[in-house]
Amino acid sequence: RGTPAMLAIQTSMMDIMNACLRELKRYNPSLEIEDLSLENAIGKSFDKIIRHYLDPVWHQLGAKTKSLVQDLKILRTLLQYLTQYDCVTFLNLLESLRDSEKTFGQNSGWLFLEASDIMFVNARARVYKLPETRLKTFKNPAKVEQKEMKETEGKRELVLEQNPKWEALSEVLKEIRSENEPGEALESPGQVLICASDDRTCAQLKEYITVGAEALLTRLYSKTLGTNEKAEDAWANSVKDRVLGKSKKMSKSDNGPKQKKAKTESVKNCTTRKKPELTLTQMTGGARHEGTKKEEGGEESGSQESSTEEAEGLPQNLPTNSCYGILTEPLLLIHPLQGCSDSYSLTRVLHEVDPRYVILYDAELTFVRQLEIYKASRPGQPLRVYFLIYGGSSEEQRYLTTLRKEKMAFEHLIREKAVMVVPQEREGRDDSNQDLVRSVVPPTATADTRKAGGQGQKKEEHCIIVDMREFRSGLPSLIHKRGIDIEPVTLEVGDYILTPDICVERKSVSDLIGSLNNGRLYAQCVSMTRYYKRPMLLIEFDPSKSFSLNSKGTIHQ
Repeated sequence: RGTPAMLAIQTSMMDIMNACLRELKRYNPSLEIEDLSLENAIGKSFDKIIRHYLDPVWHQLGAKTKSLVQDLKILRTLLQYLTQYDCVTFLNLLESLRDSEKTFGQNSGWLFLEASDIMFVNARARVYKLPETRLKTFKNPAKVEQKEMKETEGKRELVLEQNPKWEALSEVLKEIRSENEPGEALESPGQVLICASDDRTCAQLKEYITVGAEALLTRLYSKTLGTNEKAEDAWANSVKDRVLGKSKKMSKSDNGPKQKKAKTESVKNCTTRKKPELTLTQMTGGARHEGTKKEEGGEESGSQESSTEEAEGLPQNLPTNSCYGILTEPLLLIHPLQGCSDSYSLTRVLHEVDPRYVILYDAELTFVRQLEIYKASRPGQPLRVYFLIYGGSSEEQRYLTTLRKEKMAFEHLIREKAVMVVPQEREGRDDSNQDLVRSVVPPTATADTRKAGGQGQKKEEHCIIVDMREFRSGLPSLIHKRGIDIEPVTLEVGDYILTPDICVERKSVSDLIGSLNNGRLYAQCVSMTRYYKRPMLLIEFDPSKSFSLNSKGTIHQ
């Protein structure tokens, strides 16, 4: 389960999302959307669902409705960050949202709710805490003066709450290590495959396994939230140096040990130092090299002080090393579930790595089904799957909702197939596809009845020259289906040539906006007017969206 602070943040975000959904229904009473529920708002496909309903009438919606849709998207991102990433990354996103709202003046309503204050307080409590003497002042964060906040910023005590999934991952790896010990029934150690949602999570897991949770969270804090404290420490150190430089009572012999003491203190304060990212083998090699130096008894100085400082802190910052030991190569592999260009990359990795243990850091139903197929294709081969899911969280609810929708989809498909009436031409007996059959009616169906009653007219064959790059869109196939012949050619000017005098340039709405911004459309129009008498611009709209270039509010203005 998540920590109490995580559960409080999740409850606050649920309340805010529920309030946004109620406001969205209140401002749009004509939209009868059954899918606008809190359960569906947690799911990953909620953005597609709400855009599916609102895109046809998007130009008729007001600014408040569009703002609510954007707020729901932001809140869903926050909910994902809460269970997906660490406490520092989540707090950094929250603070950036509040700063952006103050900078641009786009004040969202949910920032002023009481649940929002609870969310900010608990998010900060996961990262740092203020001295006990000042805690009473922050019971109501909205009424705290800015001056008092600045005074207490320098007195923060870092908490850096670890992700509970990291501890669960360490326990699982420790269990796998105990099973892979020599002398067990298994002859060779089994491969371990860890699957996370995206590349960012995989990078964090790699760093966690390599250097540990404390070093990872400290680095993230010093990189994002600790920049102000860095500046204050640098300013304080510069003032101290000036005072020490002006003092005449200090001798050179006294300066030596004090500088050495300051240097050791800077080594201990690892929060402001960025350490190099090393692998487990490099770290063990560095520790072994350090041990040989200590046995020789040689003490290095001068230019080698920096290297000894780096090697001094590495072995102590490996808590995971003591948990499950160093995994023999090539035992551990981390792979993302999303963001891969190859849709079959996970299946290929399963067959190439042949893992004995699969750890699902993020439960994805699609990958679970792939694992079931992989296990069924290898009967007799051992395969153990570990699920890491927060109990009673939005992540668990999202997974259960996906399971329920999958079951309902199969039941609906079975019922529809049982009562479905299949047309004769769709029974699969004919090889032809009705969608690709060309029209029998000629493109110019009108006939001049004054000339022999419309008889004996010569049939003209119509042909349009189409640019080769235009076959990515669906317009050439529609032209061919209409009964007009097309000739694919690589064109330098225009996209379609109807006659020697008519040239057409096709633009989608997004491409049109981009071409207007960078001036590319003007250059294309100049080229078409140079070679053709009647250049034309064809704007292609998305069939799923409203047929309009500007919104209703823009027209009234």
